[in-house]
Amino acid sequence: MAQELIELPPDPARMANALRGFGYEFGAALCDLIDNSIAAEADTIWIDVRLDSDNIAQVKVVDNGFGMDHPDLKNAMRLGSREREEEGSLGKFGFGLKTASTAFAPSFTVVSLKRGKGQNLVSATYDVDEIAKSNKWLIEIGDPEPDQKINFEDDLEELREMSFTKVKTGTVVYWNRVDRLLQKKDGGAFGSQQQALGMKVSQAIKRISLVFQRFLDFKDERAANVSIYVTSGDNKYIEVEPYDPFLESYRGAEIDEKIPVKDDSGKVVAHFRCRGFVLPDYRDIGLKQSEVRWGANNQGIYCYRNDRLVDGPDWFETDYTSDTHTNAARFELSFDEDLDEVFGLSVTKDKLEFPADTNEIIKDLVTPIYRESNKQSRGRTKRLKDEAARKKKSAADDRIGKTYDDGRLEAPQIRDGEKGKAKLMDNNTLDPVPIADEKGQPSLFAVLPDETPENRHVEFTTSLPDGTLWEPAIGKGYRKIKVKVNSEHPWFKTQFNEYDMKSGETEGLEYLLFSLAVAEGNNTDLESADVFAQLRRDVSHNLRELVKHLDDK
Repeated sequence: MAQELIELPPDPARMANALRGFGYEFGAALCDLIDNSIAAEADTIWIDVRLDSDNIAQVKVVDNGFGMDHPDLKNAMRLGSREREEEGSLGKFGFGLKTASTAFAPSFTVVSLKRGKGQNLVSATYDVDEIAKSNKWLIEIGDPEPDQKINFEDDLEELREMSFTKVKTGTVVYWNRVDRLLQKKDGGAFGSQQQALGMKVSQAIKRISLVFQRFLDFKDERAANVSIYVTSGDNKYIEVEPYDPFLESYRGAEIDEKIPVKDDSGKVVAHFRCRGFVLPDYRDIGLKQSEVRWGANNQGIYCYRNDRLVDGPDWFETDYTSDTHTNAARFELSFDEDLDEVFGLSVTKDKLEFPADTNEIIKDLVTPIYRESNKQSRGRTKRLKDEAARKKKSAADDRIGKTYDDGRLEAPQIRDGEKGKAKLMDNNTLDPVPIADEKGQPSLFAVLPDETPENRHVEFTTSLPDGTLWEPAIGKGYRKIKVKVNSEHPWFKTQFNEYDMKSGETEGLEYLLFSLAVAEGNNTDLESADVFAQLRRDVSHNLRELVKHLDDK
């Protein structure tokens, strides 16, 4: 039999039902409708979500865009509607209105009035049940019913009042018979429909604030300004605030690169932009964790197409994974419509795929951001531990202080030198030992922080040079030898825990290490200081090796 070309149109009934299963989240579905509104040059959008008297969800999206006439609306209701004249339009594939709406409702109605003189109101309804019944791609289109006309006019009036703008034209999308919005993944219903709806709306607002951040932020000149309002049952208008995942008002980009894309001949045909950010810790800038969206789910790469977030945050194929120490690592990848094919933009505007060579470039740029975030987090953790350790009162402090004051300790005497802030120490060596020069700079011992109380003799810290267990120190008054103890040294950690430190179980050890520090002060000078330092390093190293087989307490 000879080969022939035949047409095999999809089965309308099965296809229409299959398209309901695109797997949309509610927020993502609303974003697809917002795309269409922005493509229609709307600058004000209203989303209303509420329960009717039968506890059924009602959803509508109202905008003040340039609207549609009969041919425009007929095209919009078609699966795979013809491509828009503006190549960079957010409405790219011609599926969003249908797939986003029917993901939650088997039917939806669009009512629109096109900008310009002599235009008439038009209405169209897409109904999966009707398509299945006739097994044809049938939609109802024409003049609106009287109640549709009244509702449309009321909705545009509402939009006028909330936005203080002169709204004369626009479009309203109504979801009919919403059946999948308030449904659990197992198909069951929520206990409280109103609470479930509130949760869905809250999550959707959060998503919209991120996806359209550059449009919502009137200080951002990269995208056309849009105001988006949401109401849900109580009729209180919520204006969606932009959420900047990079906190640029607090800290700028660490990396900003324009990456060329070449064709097979090696000619540069387009560029995409990469920017890397290490966010300041939210606690250091007075913000709440929820305001910054701090956490594993919000770190990684954010991908933008024409200033609209289309994927992420995610680490994609960079070999990096989310970690508690990389919450501050955020990376922007921005491209325009010329690179849709390169990045594999999908119908649902997510799930991008990077070409192998592009992925390597991105990975190289991401690496320093990931590492710096890790470093920042660990540094902050160490600083907080040091501060906490510094605030702890040693169990041995009072006893050491009393014994010091009674003159019963074999300890060096520290006195003022002849010049400026110079300090000298009289000990068992032949000559006075300088421990601070005429400018007050220490020459022999570490000096405890100014905030350390004068009566503190044992100072716990989370690290010491070369990882030693202890070292002599001197207080800010340069009067008494004290000791710094590394509570993160493996030997210390195997012997004692936080409870031991709080309850005084470390008191005996504190006496021992304090006595070693004072003994070093009694017998050291500038020439022998290195010998004592090496002794501490050797002891600390040997203890570290000896306890490797022990479990941390």
